[in-house]
Formats: sequence, C-alpha cells, structure tokens
Amino acid sequence: MSTTEALPLAGIRVIDYSHFLAGPYLSRCLAAMGAEVIKVERPTTGDAGRQHACFVNGQSGYYLQQNMGKQGLCINLKDPRGLELMHKLVDTADVF
Repeated sequence: MSTTEALPLAGIRVIDYSHFLAGPYLSRCLAAMGAEVIKVERPTTGDAGRQHACFVNGQSGYYLQQNMGKQGLCINLKDPRGLELMHKLVDTADVF
C-alpha cells in the first residue's frame, strides 16, 4: 500500500476501555488499520498490562507493544465529571 492510500479504518474512532490481553490486542489491530483509538484507563492502577514482565526503561514492554498507535487518557468514572467526560467520548465514537 502506498503512503497516499487511506488505511481501511481511517476516520473510525474507537474508545478502548479494555485491559490486558484480548482487548488491547484487538484495539491495537484497529489502530494499525487506521482507526483513531483512545485508550481510557482507571486512575492509580491503569491497565493491568502495565505490570506485565519484560520492562524497558521502567515500563512494561508488553504494555507498550499492545498500546502503540493509541492515544491515552485516564478517567475516574467514580467522579461525576469523569463519567460525564466518558459519556461525551462515547458519543463521538463509532466503536466502544
């Protein structure tokens, strides 16, 4: 594919609230196909994949690999403001 051709999922927005293994892998594939993926993590702990072995400069290589090509955001869904923000994000998404 030439660089001037659009990727098949260009223009699609995905809100990814998954964590560890299958969900992050799937959304990584969607990002690789051109989707805009916004990964939303919980405060303090984030994605469980952050603790997976094989650390590179203090970060999990697994986590970095599974989340490349994504934008990241931390939202506290227990806070009404965070819940409101998540609702606004979901309203703009093609996939949640």
